[in-house]
Amino acid sequence: MLVIAFATAVGEVFMINPFSGDSFRIGLGVSIFLFLLLFSNHLNFVRVGALTGATSVLFQTGEWSLHTHSSDWIAGLQNNVAAGIYYVVYSLGMSRIRHRIGELPPLVLGATVAGMDLLSNEAELLVRSLIVGTHSFSLYTTFYLALVALVRSYFVTGLYSGVAISQMRSLHAEQQKRMEQMLTVGSGLYGEAFYLRKSMDTIERIAANSFELYQQLQASSQYIYGRQALGIAQQIHEVKKDSQRILAGLVKLVDSETAGEMSVPEMIRFAVKGNQQYAGMLCKRIAIESDIRSDLVTCHFIPLLTLLNNLVANAVESIDGEGTVHIGADRTRRPFAA
Repeated sequence: MLVIAFATAVGEVFMINPFSGDSFRIGLGVSIFLFLLLFSNHLNFVRVGALTGATSVLFQTGEWSLHTHSSDWIAGLQNNVAAGIYYVVYSLGMSRIRHRIGELPPLVLGATVAGMDLLSNEAELLVRSLIVGTHSFSLYTTFYLALVALVRSYFVTGLYSGVAISQMRSLHAEQQKRMEQMLTVGSGLYGEAFYLRKSMDTIERIAANSFELYQQLQASSQYIYGRQALGIAQQIHEVKKDSQRILAGLVKLVDSETAGEMSVPEMIRFAVKGNQQYAGMLCKRIAIESDIRSDLVTCHFIPLLTLLNNLVANAVESIDGEGTVHIGADRTRRPFAA
């Protein structure tokens, strides 16, 4: 709040006095105040407005004393206290839309802020006329202040919208990066789970052969070797149980990381991007082209993505130096062709 108050008060130094014979001013401080408020909707706007108004009055009173070479602070406060009313009224109006700033369309937000600006200026002029005795109310004055409010409000809200859009783009890029990382991890886990299942099948066959060997040794009265063969079979069985636990954990991870759906074009774009980087790591100049004629969406995209990645990676590895990989997706024929 202190930063907003101080920055606004400093900005008020850059100003114009539109009405001759009146210390009423239109300064840069209002634009600074609005810009900072738009990005500070977690603050209490009324308190910020009161603090800013008080700080602005003190700054303007000090400036008035320097220009008039007067040490009469009472007179200085009388001439500038109305400026504080502007920020109080303005912050009261902004507090009504504080939680909706991010939801309002830019045009509506600009018009709303312009209305608050005009109302605050009229309140300042009213207080100034009651205290100092100036008479600045007229149709021309209202039109002039309305025009200034519109230009100032739309300029500041335009800056705010530009910054907000930039932040949204950065957030979207970060989310996209995290999504790609999640897909990479999910695809890798699915591939490891596939190979682990294959290893478990091999382990099961080895265990069965070991037990069969044990039976044959027992039948031929080779009891010592038979017990060794039985021990080997038991150890292999323990390895299989450990592998089953690991597989269950991998499957759980894959299921938790791949909630949702993914379209075929998205899968192909992901595979193209990942394998383009892979080709660069292999120091190969390979162009990966895609021809997508399917918009199929599936929740079982991890197996397809793993298969597609392996196909494209194999194609990249089989090319010497430079070449082209073509990926096609056509729903009327084959899901994938590479």
